Amino acid sequence: MGRGAEDEWDTIFRRRCVILGTGAIGSALGLLLKAFHCEVIGFRLHADAPLPAGFDRVEGNLSTALEGAEIVISTLPLTAGTRGLIGEAELETMRGAFLVNVGRGEVIDEEALYMALKDGILGGAGLDVWYNYPKPGQTRGAPSRFPIHELPM
Repeated sequence: MGRGAEDEWDTIFRRRCVILGTGAIGSALGLLLKAFHCEVIGFRLHADAPLPAGFDRVEGNLSTALEGAEIVISTLPLTAGTRGLIGEAELETMRGAFLVNVGRGEVIDEEALYMALKDGILGGAGLDVWYNYPKPGQTRGAPSRFPIHELPM
């Protein structure tokens, strides 16, 4: 307390960031995060592939990748191998972290995410995904089966 503006805001500067997915989007994001002097850790199934620019290291083990994460960003596509990849245990590992999903909603278990936000396990979330998309002809709909949109910001 008593630091002025810093009492009211947080920053990504020098944070440990984990990017789930090291494809085109994840790699571009890694380079951007380096401009903020972040430690950038990637997760991909084939960790032995060449290290993309912008990453300090890439892990093939999800638990290892998530250790100590302050910001976790999912850029993963939805496949049989990624559906539900992030569940209750993984969210607990991220305790206090901020989760961003710009990939696909179903990579992160919907109910587990809601409970982690509701119970304060996560520091927050930025979601550019829906779990339920409006049906053709509808202009509105809830993004989730759970009232994620009603949680305090």
